[in-house]
Amino acid sequence: MLGGVRFPESSQAEVLNQKQLLKDAAAFVLSCQIPCLIKDCLDHNVVPMDGATLAEAMHQRGINMRYLGKVIEIVKKFPLPSQLDHVYKILISEVITRSAKHIFKTYLQCSPIMTLQKRHQIGVGYTE
Repeated sequence: MLGGVRFPESSQAEVLNQKQLLKDAAAFVLSCQIPCLIKDCLDHNVVPMDGATLAEAMHQRGINMRYLGKVIEIVKKFPLPSQLDHVYKILISEVITRSAKHIFKTYLQCSPIMTLQKRHQIGVGYTE
């Protein structure tokens, strides 16, 4: 699970049990929840209009946003133009947006506070 983290010998059985539960939960998300999300999109039970509604639909089904890549892999298997073309575009834009957010966040954390204050005073801001 976590590299470099050591647990006491007395809790090794519990740690192994927790690891298995995580593997089972991930397998359930991959084999059941993601295909159900795709099916709901195909049946128009879920119609994501943007990244926020996509995230809401995923979270309602217990799918963390870290599974975006897996959802993209499944959606890409459908022939284009397909009913999932708009979902594919939203997925790709969400990956790009989230990646950019992490990159910018790193740069902003390294910026001197005075630089950020000056940007804010002239109307150049950022949101999280």
